[in-house]
Order: sequence, then C-alpha cells, then structure tokens
Amino acid sequence: SIKEIFDKLIVLFGDLSEEDKRAEREGLEEEELNLFDLLAEGKKISDKERHTLKETAKQLLKKLKQKLNVQNWVEKPTIVAAVKKEIHDILWEMPILLFEEEEMRLKTDQTLEDCQARY
Repeated sequence: SIKEIFDKLIVLFGDLSEEDKRAEREGLEEEELNLFDLLAEGKKISDKERHTLKETAKQLLKKLKQKLNVQNWVEKPTIVAAVKKEIHDILWEMPILLFEEEEMRLKTDQTLEDCQARY
C-alpha cells in the first residue's frame, strides 16, 4: 500500500517535472503557461501567432493579478465584471486577432472561469 502511494507520487512528480520543462522551453512561468494553453486550445497557430499569444498571456496574467488582489473578489460582481472586461479588452487588443467574435466570448469566459477557480 505504501509502495503503491510512493510509486504514484513518483509518477506525479515526473509529470510535474515535464510541465516545468515545457514552461521553461516556452519561456513562460507555470501560470502563464496555463493561460497560454487555455487561449491556444483548439487553435492552429503560426510561430508569429504563438509568440503573440505568449506575450498576451504574460500581459493578461500581470493585469489580472493586479485586479485579483482583492480578498474574495469572486463574490463581488463589480470586480468580476471588471476582470471579465479586462480579459476581453486584452484579447481584443492583440496585434494579431486570433479569435472571431464568438470565439472571443468563449475564451473570455473560459479565462474568467479559470481565474475564479485559481484565485
């Protein structure tokens, strides 16, 4: 029983190490990589778009952390609305518009949900 738990922990540690290595290869912090993955999900992107999306993930996370520095922000509708608007505005201002209107709403909502779950 203890050996099984230990083996599972080793596998989990290996998986985490792979994500750390991937984050390093991409030049992103773990949270930035998670946001990048969320935004890139379902998209076929060029190298230039990939770079733009990485920079957008970094910028978005930085701005969101400033807004999310309020205790229990998910319980405050005005802050939730401000966070959602910030997400949409940053995605809309990307140098390369990667998302159609409906996709933009979906990515905004997914990013907001991710923020609510994490912070």
